[in-house]
Amino acid sequence: METTIPTEPRQGTKHRLLLIGSVLAVILVVAAGLLYFLLGTGKTFSLQGVRYLEGTFDARVLKELSLSGSQEVLLPVPGRVIDYARAGDSEAAIVLLDDAVQAVYVQTNGEWRAVVERPGIRGGLSLSPDGNTLAYAERKADIPVVETPLEFYDPASWVVRVLTLDTGSEAQMGDGYGTTLFVREGALHLAYGAPLGIHIANLVTGMQDTVPLERGGFSKVSTILSSEDGTHILIPSVMGDYELYLLKEIENNYVLERHERQPVDARAAAFKNGQIFVLTTTEGNSMFGTAAIENSVEVSLGEKKPSMLVTKIIP
Repeated sequence: METTIPTEPRQGTKHRLLLIGSVLAVILVVAAGLLYFLLGTGKTFSLQGVRYLEGTFDARVLKELSLSGSQEVLLPVPGRVIDYARAGDSEAAIVLLDDAVQAVYVQTNGEWRAVVERPGIRGGLSLSPDGNTLAYAERKADIPVVETPLEFYDPASWVVRVLTLDTGSEAQMGDGYGTTLFVREGALHLAYGAPLGIHIANLVTGMQDTVPLERGGFSKVSTILSSEDGTHILIPSVMGDYELYLLKEIENNYVLERHERQPVDARAAAFKNGQIFVLTTTEGNSMFGTAAIENSVEVSLGEKKPSMLVTKIIP
């Protein structure tokens, strides 16, 4: 008996192959269109996953940017999150509990735990680049609470504390607010707004220095943001937008030098991986965007945000 070997697929097989090919073609077209949209509209991949705190103190919400917009982030901690930081594999949050205590919670190895639960008012939270050291400010108990933000966040009314997470050891620094941690030349440094300028402490050698900041007689600073290597600093100007500075060391003294290229109308900002993340205003709209540190004028705009107060960006 002679066997006939088919040289072409049967009709049903042809149809299945054509259907599979059509589906793959559609997927490729959609993927290409999405990529074109992301790049063409400025909705850059670097903004996806960026978190931010939005709203006033009484209604503050932690949110995260995604391809579909912004989504609320609910942390597995009791109470309401009023400040938040993350670095490495660690996260930290200041949480307002039911009894008005502002506790500090941290997440390491996937588990959240309280590290500060004593009564007190806290803020200015930050984490070191490796996520093992936490810094925050605690308001002095004998200072009456005032209404205006300028008075409330006066650095002289707060004390900065540093907590090492793996050992649990805590150290009290000087008066100040708005902490930031960075690694410069292999050593962990702390910077914060002090009553007479910006205080910088080498947490390895113990060397400390206060850098005067004279801006028309206004020297107090309540927020300091630093790049991971400590070469660049962002400070709120007298008008409320952020100014970019170079942090230089000359004969064992730190010096701030205003950068020649400034972010445009940055109302909130943060550093990460050689980029500045900003919230800026363009054509009447508030927009999130990114810029290279050395060319902070050229901002790639991305997500439009609701017209609500953004107090902090956390890349």
